[in-house]
Amino acid sequence: MKFWKIIVMSCFMFFSCSSFFWRDAELPKEEINYNGSILEYQVVYKEKDSLNPLMGTTEKKNYETKIAIYPQGKNKQSIKIENIGSWILPGMIHYNPTNDRLFWVQGINDEYGTNLRKAGVATDVRVNGLKNAKFWTDCSNITTILPSPTGDAIAMICSENQLESDNASINLETAWKIAIWNIADSSPTVHSLNMEWVPESNDHTVRWIGTNSVEVRSGSKKSQWKSK
Repeated sequence: MKFWKIIVMSCFMFFSCSSFFWRDAELPKEEINYNGSILEYQVVYKEKDSLNPLMGTTEKKNYETKIAIYPQGKNKQSIKIENIGSWILPGMIHYNPTNDRLFWVQGINDEYGTNLRKAGVATDVRVNGLKNAKFWTDCSNITTILPSPTGDAIAMICSENQLESDNASINLETAWKIAIWNIADSSPTVHSLNMEWVPESNDHTVRWIGTNSVEVRSGSKKSQWKSK
């Protein structure tokens, strides 16, 4: 009987400790290959067990994203960039090795994956890191980000977070916006998309036509915008 008491007490102490002390945690590394130049990023954070063991999950905080650039591939030395101070979802970061420019969308709050996001761009990152980064927060629910082929502009699909409302009067076709950001400008030009948008749907796509036109397709509907 005494043996079982020791086991129970040990388990209690283990779960109690893991519920009070934060530990390092991370998501799997992601890589994007740009004709030999590789961008590697990884979301890291702190976590601890919930005080309620029935929750089946952990508490998380202090999200950051680690960035490394391999200009000549993984068999050569990497360039470490300072951490971006929040989480980045897969596919929401891009790098242009020709002009050494980084584009990304990061979280605004400390809850992973929420619609509260902002866009960032930084140039000459191999030399300056994120020192000259510019941010845009006017349309926080950014679901799609696509740089132009030259890396001089970026197209984003976004909406105000009214889409999460239960208000049935919301017009889904006017709620979505397209933002085209010429990097030389301080902020993007924003237009109403005038069509419904379903993120991550094969029937809803955005692409660059040449270097200064953006085409958005929603089902059978198509529209184009100029970046200048």
